[in-house]
Amino acid sequence: MLRVTTIPDHVQLGSPSERTRADGDASPFASLESAQEYISLLGTVVDDTLNEIQQEIDLAAKEHAERRQEALFLVNYKLTRLRHHVTATGRLLNDLRTLRRLLLGQRSSRFASDAAKVGQAPFLSPPTASPPQTPLRAAAG
Repeated sequence: MLRVTTIPDHVQLGSPSERTRADGDASPFASLESAQEYISLLGTVVDDTLNEIQQEIDLAAKEHAERRQEALFLVNYKLTRLRHHVTATGRLLNDLRTLRRLLLGQRSSRFASDAAKVGQAPFLSPPTASPPQTPLRAAAG
């Protein structure tokens, strides 16, 4: 019924205590990239499982197994929620990778070259013109 997916060797799993004993690292993943790859694999497995559960729901409906069908509906609901969490986690990891690159300056050269093309500073800077006068000041004076 459920298929087992192998995890690539460079994705390191396990509890922190297991990883500490094995290679001296105290994190469950070697990097954000490996965590993101794991989350991607998890999403694929969840999608495959959702498809299989839908087939099981259809089969239970044909067999008039109402109790089994209700249990499968609950499994489907829980897997759907898990899929949403996995998707959100993938987006968060991507945001963290982007922020890390930005903070480490890996993107600063690209921003600088893009800004040079349009004649601006590499990062957003406040306008140099003075703020406009408000109508209240004109009326008060």
